[in-house]
Amino acid sequence: MNKNLMAFSIIFLGLSIILGCWFISQSLSFKKDDVVEQNRYEFIIMNDNENRIFDKQTGEYWQSIANNDNWDKKTPLTSNQSN
Repeated sequence: MNKNLMAFSIIFLGLSIILGCWFISQSLSFKKDDVVEQNRYEFIIMNDNENRIFDKQTGEYWQSIANNDNWDKKTPLTSNQSN
């Protein structure tokens, strides 16, 4: 009976360690898409009266002039389309 209990304890300890390591690895891993989405927009202060929010993924930007709450969406100035 003592040998069976010792074998069960060792197997249980091994499975617990493996399962614990797996949980830790899952909590430390993250999706790369989340990081890209987090750094997608950039706030640019052009001067005292003009601000822009730039979308790095599409190249579009929103422009606010004279510190008002109206933001105008603009299309990219250049296009990276290949012919």
